[in-house]
Amino acid sequence: MSQVVTILGIDPGYGRMGWCVGQVGSENAVGKTSSGANDLKFLGYDCIETAASLSIMERYQQIQLTLQEIIQKYHPQEAALESLFFHSNQKTVMRVSEARGLIIGALLNHHIACFEYTPLQIKQAVTGFGQAEKSAVERMLRLQFNFGHDKILDDTMDAIGVTMTHATSRKLSQLTKL
Repeated sequence: MSQVVTILGIDPGYGRMGWCVGQVGSENAVGKTSSGANDLKFLGYDCIETAASLSIMERYQQIQLTLQEIIQKYHPQEAALESLFFHSNQKTVMRVSEARGLIIGALLNHHIACFEYTPLQIKQAVTGFGQAEKSAVERMLRLQFNFGHDKILDDTMDAIGVTMTHATSRKLSQLTKL
């Protein structure tokens, strides 16, 4: 039996930060389970939403406090984040970069190993095509994990994709070491 590893997947942001906690190597986890070969089981997923009426510092604080609660509840050993892609709005890029810094700092303070995946890598892992549309990624995740018509915000769905990408990457890494 393989070692149980809890993974925290994050789609960074300051207005909305999607998160997903999954486990690999466990037969007893509850929640949505993959029908695929990577035995990923979800323990929880959601989105941290901050109000635009708050100052940016209050928004960062809310993200940090809620992330702390997630870490304390699930005790992940590894975290996977979607890397930042360039955006035409420089202010947005700066705010998301700052939020990523807070997120990474919190993860490192808890001695959680951090991994990054580009949007292309996530699309490739989920759909098999790195240039897939966002809607195709969501369709594949809904099919593979039996989400059906459950209402899931796109930021949360992105975090689910990041978690799946990391679980798949771990599995491939283990197989190539054999």
